[in-house]
Amino acid sequence: MVAGDYNITVQQGVKYELVISDIEDEDMTDATALSWTAQVRNSGDDAVLFSPTVTAPLTNQLKLSLTANQTASLSVKGTYIYDIVDSTKTFAYLKGSVVVERGRIL
Repeated sequence: MVAGDYNITVQQGVKYELVISDIEDEDMTDATALSWTAQVRNSGDDAVLFSPTVTAPLTNQLKLSLTANQTASLSVKGTYIYDIVDSTKTFAYLKGSVVVERGRIL
């Protein structure tokens, strides 16, 4: 399966959530039965800045969450990328760039 592209925009110091529905492929019947991880990192480097929370509250649905403290740590001038990976299959499900808008700094 090829990872889908979905760019996101976050505001500094503001909680961010993205709910992704219908994540199944031909081999997946229940997202809750799989292990999911995510990373946000600088696009020019492999250093992981932090790992957002990814949960599967319902079958075939994921929620990507960034806390207000996590978004506050991102620079408006920075360029970031993220991915959500099914760690049991070792493939990226969703990836994209992260645009950071000026918000409130904690």
